[in-house]
Amino acid sequence: MKYIKLLLILLSILVFAAGCSADLETDTNNIDEVKKLIESIGTVSLDSKISIIEAEKAYAKLENSEKDQIKNYDVLIKARNEYDSLYREYVDEQTGIINEKIYSMSDMFSDSRPDLGYDVDAQVKKNIREAREMYDAADSAVKNNVDQYALLEAELLLKIYDYYAYQVIYASRKNKSSHQYYSDSWDSEYDMPYEGESISDYIQRVAPDLYSDMTDIYNEVARQVPKKDESFADYVKRLDPETYETYKEFCDNYR
Repeated sequence: MKYIKLLLILLSILVFAAGCSADLETDTNNIDEVKKLIESIGTVSLDSKISIIEAEKAYAKLENSEKDQIKNYDVLIKARNEYDSLYREYVDEQTGIINEKIYSMSDMFSDSRPDLGYDVDAQVKKNIREAREMYDAADSAVKNNVDQYALLEAELLLKIYDYYAYQVIYASRKNKSSHQYYSDSWDSEYDMPYEGESISDYIQRVAPDLYSDMTDIYNEVARQVPKKDESFADYVKRLDPETYETYKEFCDNYR
């Protein structure tokens, strides 16, 4: 009986020791893994984001006593600081490029326009199109720094400008004695109006997307004009029913 108790005690000690050994091995593995993740970061670039985050997450999971054993933790701190600095420079650079393209819209209406040559319109349109593509592909930090209102305004102005240009084209085709320069230069580029075709029908035929956009714009503007004898409450209810329901009591006070 005495030997059996002794044997059980020995087995308990062995099991406990084995558990401690397994825990120690696990801890060692965790520490080694974090060290390797930090080492794998290497030279920091904008592509280092994922590797830095992985190392930071692995380090955060360690116990405080384990963190003390990460002797290259300073490398991780330095890598994070370098990446953040590079990313800020990237955001500033991309924001500057996009905004510069957007602000080129002013070239179409500036006093120096004649000095820019006849390609100014095409270049500005190209800039605005590229600005939109870059903005849509950018991350949130860049988008938050881009002059979004100016971009929307530029896109709207271009549509209005193009719509007006097609009216000039229509007039030049109908009467070659007026807008002679446009008549001569656009002969091979644009379709002639059909006999009896209205300017609206002409634009709808030769530039259907532009016509659709401008129709939507005109309809929206018309929708926002208060109707005759329409009360403030009815106006808000027609334009924005959800807002009206939220502020119904306030709106009703203005009936």
